[in-house]
Amino acid sequence: SRNKIYLTNWGIIQECNFAGNYLRSIKTRGIIKDFESTQYIIQNSEKFIFHIANEPEYSNPMKYSLIVTDTNARPTVKFRNYHKRKSQPGIIIPKSPFYFFQGKLRFMEFGVDTLNILQSDYLKPYAIFDLGGFKMNPDPSIPLREPGLSKGLEQLSKKLWIRDIKEDDDYMYIKMVYGLTDSLKLGIFNKHDNNITFLNGNGFTNDLDGGVNFWPSYIYKDSVLVDYVNAYDFKAAVSNKISRDMEDKYGKKYAKLIQIAGELKDESNPVLIAVNR
Repeated sequence: SRNKIYLTNWGIIQECNFAGNYLRSIKTRGIIKDFESTQYIIQNSEKFIFHIANEPEYSNPMKYSLIVTDTNARPTVKFRNYHKRKSQPGIIIPKSPFYFFQGKLRFMEFGVDTLNILQSDYLKPYAIFDLGGFKMNPDPSIPLREPGLSKGLEQLSKKLWIRDIKEDDDYMYIKMVYGLTDSLKLGIFNKHDNNITFLNGNGFTNDLDGGVNFWPSYIYKDSVLVDYVNAYDFKAAVSNKISRDMEDKYGKKYAKLIQIAGELKDESNPVLIAVNR
């Protein structure tokens, strides 16, 4: 937030200042029964908004989607998850589309097709995503042992679910996942002509300086696309591309990229990439 940094550690939020000084700990676990949040956002330094991990009903009968609290993690508004999942053994989905755009939280619970806007005390429908026959069964029952386990996972890997959305004035950046794998399907939805374009690979090809591929992890002030890459991965990606052709194509920009990679250590902080549209 404005002058504070908040770090989460499974049921506790630690508050520090920008100088790195510890200020206090805020307990979240136990304030509400089975209150386990895997995503949270700070709004205007006045409230926390928590997304609760999506679990089958048998493991968490309360089934909240969102909980809004004050900065002491005392709940002020709670939103139930009315999408019932009961399969045993089922799957737990810790993250869903959960982001700010135009000062309002956008949120879509796993298993449903509607992206909502959080108003003061209700969720307002904003957009509907219809994956049709490509949509993964949101309540699969997966055996814990072979041979059923592999077969169940293989069946799920042919279908998609939406894990993340980012948005600016012109586009929605949609990240979908095949089943419970690491395989992604990335799409860019044009809000002006209602067309979607799917990418090959794991992001936009970097044709500015020949660096690593890019996909927005965050959008600053609704316009600057921000991503990050671990220093080790950044160095490895750049070193694998070094060639005379790259130098001829990108010139001084490529030379600067090589310089940055050479100054990094494997344990350096992640490299931030910002693209101003």
